[in-house]
Parts: sequence; C-alpha cells; structure tokens
Amino acid sequence: MRYILPHVHSGEGERTNPGKPASLCNSGSDHGWAGSILSALLAVRSMIAALKFLHIAAIAIWAGGLLSLPALYVQRAHVRDDRALYQLQMIVRFSYVAVISPAAFLAVGSGIALIFGQQTFAGWFSVKLFFVALLVMLHVLTGLVIIRLFRDGEVYPVWRFLLATAVTGAVVVIILFVVLAKPALTVELNRDILEPGGLQRLIRTLSPWTLP
Repeated sequence: MRYILPHVHSGEGERTNPGKPASLCNSGSDHGWAGSILSALLAVRSMIAALKFLHIAAIAIWAGGLLSLPALYVQRAHVRDDRALYQLQMIVRFSYVAVISPAAFLAVGSGIALIFGQQTFAGWFSVKLFFVALLVMLHVLTGLVIIRLFRDGEVYPVWRFLLATAVTGAVVVIILFVVLAKPALTVELNRDILEPGGLQRLIRTLSPWTLP
C-alpha cells in the first residue's frame, strides 16, 4: 500500500508567526545594544588596567633611576683616565636621557590620564600629587648635576650622595605609603586651610615656637 504525504506550502503567514509577541521579535536588537554597551565597558576597563600597569612600571623605573644615579656620581672622584671618564659620562647621560626621563614622562602622562579615567579627587590623591611634584623637582636637579659633574675638577662628595639618596628614598616611600594606605583627610582640616588665614592658624598650631 502506498502512502502519499500531503505537500506543505510555506506561505508568508507561516514565516512570520502571528501569535508571537512584538516584544519577543525585537529582543534580538535589544540584546545587540546590551552587548555593544558591555563590550564598550569592558574596553574601558581594559584600557584603565593597561594605564595602571604602565603608570606603575614607569614610576618604578623613574624612582629606581633617581635612586641609583647618585651612586654613579660618586664614581667621578675615582676616575683615573679620560677613557674611564668618558665611559662613566656616557652611562650617566644615557641612563638619564634614554631611560629615566622617558619613564618620568610616561609616569606623569599616564597619571593624568588616570585622573580623568577614574575621576580620583580624594584628599590622599592631592597628597600624592604633592610628593610627585617633589620627585619632578629632584629629577630636574639631577639633570643639573649631570651638566656640571663632568667638568674639569668637579667631584660629587659622599655627603651629597647620602643626602640625595635619603631624600629621594623618603619621597618614594611616602608616595608608596599614600597610594597603598589611602589615608583619609578630615574635612575640618581642609576647610580650615581654605578659610582666610587658615594656613597661618595651622602653622601656629603645629609650630613649637610662638609666632607673631
């Protein structure tokens, strides 16, 4: 016995299900918008993470270079001939120009980008910026030392080596402490400083001597 199956026509009405709600039909586009927003947020988070990595690496190279340069300066007094003096000069200048200075620019630039990316406006961040500014000043002073160091008759005494290393190390340690601990600054202290004459009252409070 032969069975003949009926032929099913796929009409226009069967392709669009009349019983399916319109909201379900548009769910695909809604998921597309949500996926685009999620991808954008993930891209922003990845960019901020990359900036943080670049910022930390640049500060590490910058701080390490400023701490190590005074130890090279001391070697200026122990140079015996012109060839050794030239080699020491090339090492110092290459370290400052090609390694430490680019790291400083990257550290400051990535830090500025992170300010706008994370909108960090806490009190501890202002303290960090202050000590970073001190590190920039030490960087400029280091460049001035390099200019004068390799002139005839110039030496770098040991006491300056100890002082420069101690000051630079203290600034770096304070920056690390502020970033890791994130100390909370009281609002009363900020208001007292911002009021007219507030800084003078604060100095009188902290000073062990009687000020006029």
